[in-house]
Amino acid sequence: MAWAVSNEGKVHLTLLNSIAAQSIERLYEFDAQGLSTTAWSLATLGMRHTPLLDVLAAAAVARIDEIDAAQGLSNIVWSFARLAVENKPLFTASAAASVPWMSSLCPQALANSSWSFASILFEDRPLFDALSSQTLPLLAQFSQQHLTNTVWAYAKVEYCNRPLLAAMAASAVASIDKFSAQGVANFAWAFAKLLYVDLPFLDAIASRAQASLVDYSPQNLAMTAWAVAKMEFVDAPLMDALSAGAQAKIADLNPQNITNMAWAYATVQLPDHPLMNSLSASALRILSAFNPQNLANTAWSFAVRGIADGPLL
Repeated sequence: MAWAVSNEGKVHLTLLNSIAAQSIERLYEFDAQGLSTTAWSLATLGMRHTPLLDVLAAAAVARIDEIDAAQGLSNIVWSFARLAVENKPLFTASAAASVPWMSSLCPQALANSSWSFASILFEDRPLFDALSSQTLPLLAQFSQQHLTNTVWAYAKVEYCNRPLLAAMAASAVASIDKFSAQGVANFAWAFAKLLYVDLPFLDAIASRAQASLVDYSPQNLAMTAWAVAKMEFVDAPLMDALSAGAQAKIADLNPQNITNMAWAYATVQLPDHPLMNSLSASALRILSAFNPQNLANTAWSFAVRGIADGPLL
């Protein structure tokens, strides 16, 4: 029933709350598939029903050996991660149970599992060793979304498997035209976070970004600029394009976007006074929303370029 309601894409709260109440009372009757389906339904609807999630987690841990790791367990950990519910006993038990079954996981399950554990910062070396070992031979079957989610996950938990990153870079280069703006930005961010520099990959994202700049959101622009600067990749045409894109959307940049853009251009030491002037004016409008790190990094960016912006500084 919960699956049917969630599949309709309509949140009928009265019905769902009644289902949740009944499920709590009768969870002992659910089979392993029922546990997985209920968790997936809650996550799909964005329904963070704490009492039901608590008993679901406890039931999943108690019956962990009955749950199919290739689908059911992957769905459960994805559901809890999607709802940002960090249930340590559940994730600990799921990690231990998943490792022996890793060879049975398909690309989607591998990518979802990597994303799920990383999104709650669950750092388990044996788990990520097993995930990466199974991911590498199946990489050719990964979609662009699978690749992006996987590399994001490894960066999030700072897990650097260089042979796998090299293979992922090659896969990304081969299919770069199929990547969305968000996918390119996330991939670049992940490599920068891991301090993994692959020049063919950087050349490919530079070309892709310039060709599809109209699709870049302020966050995509700032993230890409930050990433290439972090990797010390100085590509003047790319930086000019990102600058133009940021100036065209300057009113939509938030404090983090402004900070990242200013930091990136200060770091690569490319003079771009029109951009810095635009960032300065935009920062002044929303300066009260800057956190201490934003303030410090923005001040550094202007100072290191020798830009004495009186009103801002």
